[in-house]
Amino acid sequence: MSDTKIPPLMWAFTAVLAIGTGVGGYVIGANSATPATETAQTAPSQAAEEPAAEPTMNEAAADIERRDANDPMALGDVDAPVVLSEFSDWDCPFCIKANVEIMPQIIKNYVDDGKVRIEFNDFVVNGQAAVEAARAGRAAADQGKFFEYQDAYMAEAIKANGHPDFDMEDFVRFAEAAGMPDMEKFKADAASDKYDAALQDANNLAQRAGFNSTPSFLVNGQEIIGAQPYEAFEQAIEDALAK
Repeated sequence: MSDTKIPPLMWAFTAVLAIGTGVGGYVIGANSATPATETAQTAPSQAAEEPAAEPTMNEAAADIERRDANDPMALGDVDAPVVLSEFSDWDCPFCIKANVEIMPQIIKNYVDDGKVRIEFNDFVVNGQAAVEAARAGRAAADQGKFFEYQDAYMAEAIKANGHPDFDMEDFVRFAEAAGMPDMEKFKADAASDKYDAALQDANNLAQRAGFNSTPSFLVNGQEIIGAQPYEAFEQAIEDALAK
């Protein structure tokens, strides 16, 4: 792991990472630099015990969907009737689980058919390892290899049985497996702070959407919180397609 520090702007968010888990995800506290204690411990149980009776629609969805044909962190037809927006942390075990067990099914059953577009959003909450992993993901995206890199990363991360806490040596291996065109550029970009403003903007977007856990998803505005079973995503997608 490099000794690069978490960008100052991110401390307000990463300092409140909850120490517990709930509903298949990591729950974080409020946007504050105060270390989380009771808030962090109680938030997961509240989330787990109070599931929404009806699908929750997020009013911020229209501002979250990018629909940019040149977006390197999006997969699928830009005009697909359904957009699945993912807010994810590279070092979050539940995010890794979702990307290994759920997203491939969605890609096969809906993205490949032009019905769903997936748009990835960083949501960095797991400290320094997550910041460094997100930088590497952005470096891969800059060379048009985001999803190839993500596949290589996730295939190894799922074996960690927890936080993978990968370092630059690991990122280089994943980049090589992804067929990164320019490895020297990848290494330089991943080791720099050039993406930190974009990562902060992504965290701010997640906050405006009201999310406080990773992973979080929007399916045409319908919220899915945590690494829920595939059937939850399938139902949300089918509901959106039926409208």
